[in-house]
Amino acid sequence: MKITTQQIVSTILVSLFLTAATPRVQATDTETGNAAAQSFEVGMYVGISKKLNLAVLVRGTKPVMISLKDSNNRELFRTLRKRSETSHRLRFNFENSVSGVYHIEVSDGQQTVVREVEVVETAPVEAQRYIVYNPSVAR
Repeated sequence: MKITTQQIVSTILVSLFLTAATPRVQATDTETGNAAAQSFEVGMYVGISKKLNLAVLVRGTKPVMISLKDSNNRELFRTLRKRSETSHRLRFNFENSVSGVYHIEVSDGQQTVVREVEVVETAPVEAQRYIVYNPSVAR
């Protein structure tokens, strides 16, 4: 029982250390326009190591503009995508970016989808080790 408890505790401490040292990327969603008549769809998920995957399916005849902006509204990336049978897939790597709020904007000129991405650098948590000594136990 004692060995199992020690293994569980050490596993938890190692997991906490590894997750605390990992930078975090979090995304939120804001959409404008009529949802029933959307000419494109946007899907986004966050992968490991500060990588964000974006999928854009263009259904309408108008091309869509995809842009990435920082918190100062400075454009860091921009591309134009046209209608396609499959969705356009883009990967954004925030590994070397500074902490802050970024916006991914997808627009066809009439409707706009803005996804807010927050990059947060968390400090690693130091593992603590305790040694307990009980001198009253006789052997």
